[in-house]
Amino acid sequence: MKEMRIDWDKVRKRMIDRKVSSMAKLSAATGINKNTLSKKHDSFFSTTVNRLADYLDCDPRELITVE
Repeated sequence: MKEMRIDWDKVRKRMIDRKVSSMAKLSAATGINKNTLSKKHDSFFSTTVNRLADYLDCDPRELITVE
């Protein structure tokens, strides 16, 4: 099984494009608990990636890296 993780560099680039200045603002805008967003190396549920992608107007696959 391949390990998947959110590529936070890609998320930050999209945040800049959307003028989202902090993870707290991203948390509020997406409805994702700020503690979930702060666990940058933990596993995630697909709903997390889906919410980020919906808000950042991109495909969820653009925000993950498969290793």
